[in-house]
Amino acid sequence: MLTCMQGMSVRLDKATHQQLSRIASEFGTTMGETVALVVRHFRQDRIGEELETQPTPDEVEWLDADLG
Repeated sequence: MLTCMQGMSVRLDKATHQQLSRIASEFGTTMGETVALVVRHFRQDRIGEELETQPTPDEVEWLDADLG
């Protein structure tokens, strides 16, 4: 499967670049794939944090609504 990626540059400090390079090497992925994986992991963590918060009264009412 071929993936066509549009080229784009991102400036990173040396330490961050080294960390990404190390992660890419460990996972056997390209730098672009590694950045995509890191972004996905970050988004999943944020979703998890949002799910840990208590629902608002409106959300509780909606969740408890009778669907019949």
